[in-house]
Amino acid sequence: MTTLFSLHLRPVPKGRPRLGRGHAYTPAATRAYEEHIAWAYKEAGGPLHEGLLDVTMVFRAQRWPGDLDNLVKAVLDALNGIAWRDDRQIRELHAALETGVLVEGVDVRIDERSA
Repeated sequence: MTTLFSLHLRPVPKGRPRLGRGHAYTPAATRAYEEHIAWAYKEAGGPLHEGLLDVTMVFRAQRWPGDLDNLVKAVLDALNGIAWRDDRQIRELHAALETGVLVEGVDVRIDERSA
């Protein structure tokens, strides 16, 4: 099974955890972006995948939005427990960043591996 979805919103890299009042928390911009990703996945009718997965992400931005690994981390964390039970299910990961585009966003493809 293959699941495809897109989010047309400027990519936001995963922010470093912040410390406050004795505990760590995720920055508000990261949390909001992860909520948008989860919403887009649910709107696309994406299932909770049970098996091993291959994931492809293509980020599009007018200007460089941040390190590619931090962009990927935001998507992976947003979909944990929603698109897959645990990101340990991901066996292959491909990611690209295109800059200088008019329409910003991210396209995500999730492929279940054959048994």
